[in-house]
Amino acid sequence: MSNDKEKILKNFDDLAAAKKKSSVALKLIIGFSAFVVVAVLIFSFSLVIAGMDKIKVVDRSGGYLKTDLVRKEKLFQSLIQNQCANAVYYANSFDRLTIKENQAKAMFLINADDCSRLFATYKDNKGYTDALNRGVIYTAVFEKIESISGTEEPYHVVFSAILTIQDNDRPITRFKLKCEGDIIEYTPQFPETTSGYYFKKYSQSYEKSESDGNGQN
Repeated sequence: MSNDKEKILKNFDDLAAAKKKSSVALKLIIGFSAFVVVAVLIFSFSLVIAGMDKIKVVDRSGGYLKTDLVRKEKLFQSLIQNQCANAVYYANSFDRLTIKENQAKAMFLINADDCSRLFATYKDNKGYTDALNRGVIYTAVFEKIESISGTEEPYHVVFSAILTIQDNDRPITRFKLKCEGDIIEYTPQFPETTSGYYFKKYSQSYEKSESDGNGQN
């Protein structure tokens, strides 16, 4: 009887040991499987990230363009255009209520010396006096970028704009503005310098529109 009892107990011990081994093996299999799944996910994610830099777009001529480079180039051109449009507007646009305000905004976009020179031109030609005393309105509207040169700052930009002078009931006078300057990167500040650029140098010339009557020289 004692021997039978010992055999039974031994069988239970063997069964418990077998179950323990099976449990350990199962845990090892589950752990290894989880590790493989995680490793595959990490590898796949790294391939996607690496591939994003290598996505290419085919243009009409069959050439390959890097998507990221195209996006950055378009963004750069858009910001430069925004800088030119704001600079030429605030430096040349005013009426009796906005002279000081627009001069202040222009100073955030163009260096102080060039701003002072532009303001002096309107003062000498009595543009500000006419705006204050007779309600004459000056409005400059950006037209287009002629060229952007330079692979790094300062970027030299040439562009055009149209200056319109409304003198009460008199015929509207228009001038073509030929503008150019050197642009550098500048810390954006809302709402004064939203483009993140600044004219380190700026100049413009006036060309009278032949279709208009007598006006500012």
